[in-house]
Amino acid sequence: MYDLTYNASRFAKEGFGYAVVLDGIVEATEESGLAFRPLSPQLEAELFLVWKRHPRPSRAVEAFLEELRLLAKARG
Repeated sequence: MYDLTYNASRFAKEGFGYAVVLDGIVEATEESGLAFRPLSPQLEAELFLVWKRHPRPSRAVEAFLEELRLLAKARG
């Protein structure tokens, strides 16, 4: 699967500029040729998960959503 973040990382890897993305979105390892550099001062992003209510989600989706709910509760 490819998306705009992937495309931006490919351009950055080829030297066409920088990709400003959330940490962990693209592979930033020595092998990938990319490096993550945090912004200073630190910026935070508020993220939303959106999906259609109907039809009823699969068991896999329900399990994923439950994990997200537990993670959200743990973070307060």
